[in-house]
Amino acid sequence: MKIAIFIIACATVVLEKSISAENSICTYEYRQHYTKKNPNVFYYTCIYDSYKENNQINLTGRHHKDHNNSCVQNFDSTFGYMQPLSSFICELFQNLKKIRVTISHLESINEDAFQKCKDLRFLMLPNNKIRELSENLFLNQSELEYLNLALNAINFLPSKVFHPLKKLKQLYLNDNKIQSINPEWFRCLQKLTTLSLAFNQISEVPSKSLQSLKNLTTLWIDRNNLKTLKPDSFVGLQNLKLLSLSSNKITDLPVDVFGSLNNLQYLVLNDNKLTTIHSDSFGILNQLIRIDIQNNTITAIDENLINKLAITYLDMRNNPCNSFFLESARDIKSNLTECFVNYQQLKNHSYNLCSTSLE
Repeated sequence: MKIAIFIIACATVVLEKSISAENSICTYEYRQHYTKKNPNVFYYTCIYDSYKENNQINLTGRHHKDHNNSCVQNFDSTFGYMQPLSSFICELFQNLKKIRVTISHLESINEDAFQKCKDLRFLMLPNNKIRELSENLFLNQSELEYLNLALNAINFLPSKVFHPLKKLKQLYLNDNKIQSINPEWFRCLQKLTTLSLAFNQISEVPSKSLQSLKNLTTLWIDRNNLKTLKPDSFVGLQNLKLLSLSSNKITDLPVDVFGSLNNLQYLVLNDNKLTTIHSDSFGILNQLIRIDIQNNTITAIDENLINKLAITYLDMRNNPCNSFFLESARDIKSNLTECFVNYQQLKNHSYNLCSTSLE
């Protein structure tokens, strides 16, 4: 027998100690007793009421005075068993602003699951077993700002599944089984600022596939199967500040691949298979201050790259870098304040670039 705990908060104000009707706050606990014979029996308890327990199939129960289902704003389920996720939550609590269902063995979501939650702002479904989403799943979620689908088993996303989410700011698709990027996913996500595609099976970033994300500031594509990048993979991301491509299999950086990222500040390329770093790959990135290229097979870094950029932090540990870069260290001390290089490679030099600061 599996027991799940569901916490639902009806709140506009959060109190640390006591909760009462006068504050328009109520908290509910749902204990789901799962059996093969009857997997959907709910036992309802209103914690702050004399009404103790009622065997219910639907999530219904007795509210405090002045409370009703319409005031419930948060639904929280952890360590439950929902299969599939149907429309019962949003049918009962139509004014929900936040839904979190995590570690609940969830494999599928009915197409109408969120249809009546038209004011939903936060939807969190991580740590489940979701494989795919229906194209109309978010049809009425025009107010949604935060969507977390991480740590599932998603291997397919319909082309237009995210189109209704015109106010979405954060999207987490990391730790799934996504194999390719479909540019159509992001066509309507004009307000998106954060996108995580890390820990998937993506083998390429197609040309101009992300160009619709004009306001994106943070992009993670770590731990995928990237071997090469296209010159225009990141075209259109003029507001991007952090780009992380670590733990892939990238061997080369095309000319001007980062050239359009005018506001890029932090570039992470560690744990790839890069052998050289050319200045032509970067264009003129006046905002770039930090580069992480440790754990590659780099033997040379273009001196012009260091001189023309304003980077203050460079981590190039665990690379067989030759002395070409090291001999130019005196010329870059004015900008570079932190530089990390293998001590073994520097021990014969008269100056110490191995320290955490250059003075």
